[in-house]
Amino acid sequence: MAVADAAQRTAGLSSGVPTRSAVAFVVVLLGASWAASWLLGGAGRVVPHWYYFPILFTALRFGHAGALVVALASGLLAGPLTPQLVSEGLAQTSSEWLTRTGFFVAVGQIAAVLMRPALPWLAAEARRRRLERAARGALAADELELWFQPVLRAGGGPIVGAEALLRWQHPDRGTLTAGEFIAELERTAAIHDVGDWVLRRACEHAASWPDEDLWVAVNVSAVELDSAALPGRIARALATSGLPASRLCLEVTETTLVEQLDGSIARLGELQRMGVRIAIDDFGTGYSSLAYVHRLPADILKIDRSFTARLGEQEQSEAIIGGVVILARTLGLETVAEGVERAEQVPWLHELGCDMTQGYHHHHPMPAGAFAALLASGEVAGRLDDDRERRRERRRER
Repeated sequence: MAVADAAQRTAGLSSGVPTRSAVAFVVVLLGASWAASWLLGGAGRVVPHWYYFPILFTALRFGHAGALVVALASGLLAGPLTPQLVSEGLAQTSSEWLTRTGFFVAVGQIAAVLMRPALPWLAAEARRRRLERAARGALAADELELWFQPVLRAGGGPIVGAEALLRWQHPDRGTLTAGEFIAELERTAAIHDVGDWVLRRACEHAASWPDEDLWVAVNVSAVELDSAALPGRIARALATSGLPASRLCLEVTETTLVEQLDGSIARLGELQRMGVRIAIDDFGTGYSSLAYVHRLPADILKIDRSFTARLGEQEQSEAIIGGVVILARTLGLETVAEGVERAEQVPWLHELGCDMTQGYHHHHPMPAGAFAALLASGEVAGRLDDDRERRRERRRER
């Protein structure tokens, strides 16, 4: 383990140092190595193994050519420029320093052949380990928080739910969105701890909202979906918060579902039987095949923002959104159009038959306190009351 950690530290150092700084670093190491040999009395009193440090660093950072140059420079410094005995001014024999130079060259080339190809993996592993430690530290230091982006009934209607979005108040880098760290975090065991925290906090917030029909959507990663422990974790979050299962919506990307289709169907079916809603996120950007869509236990299709953005500019986008709406209705699903950023998109999506919309035109993501204040405002409360009355009318008509 110690060797692996050392290798990762070397990988992180050599791959992350800019070129000028790396060259300066090598020059400093060479100068320090020569000075150490001189101060300790010469080549006859010490074996100058420290020259291997700049050689190995250069092999990892610059490859074969750089390692050869530094090895030859090391041979020159450790040979003719370093006396056998400094006190007597006795020079080394050529056979001694030429042999040493040969070792320098061989070690540098072997390192470039065997170790440099592993650098990307070692550097990535080092980043993952640092991120995992930092994420666990963020949980302990209460640096994570949830923001919420409202989802509205199509046509600019009342708020019907909200998507929970993870934010990391990083002490050095400021506020980080999930997109800046979650993909890397999914490659570590810490994703389950963070996922548990998000589930628990999202359910707690939703349980405190004034309207009993508002639902909260939580993104679930491929790693979490693949875990047999997911249903139990969700059940605990619901039980602890007191939130009804029908008010929790789990969002899973289309690509994630298809890459592990059979397992996804089984897991989502189990969750749906618990009463939890299932949304297929970014629908239309992946496979979007009728061969599997009808098999998925889902309640909502979220139309990807790339189609919404081109609405009114490309006829294909209108046709695609209309097709997804028809598909969803045929399968008994609802639709959410993401990425609504312009006022003219709202009536267009309503006309195409979308059930719900979400985007910056309505509301930007906001901290939990701001979202609670929005729900408590008179305007939103009135719209919520109007929507409840319409639902009651529909129930009476049935």
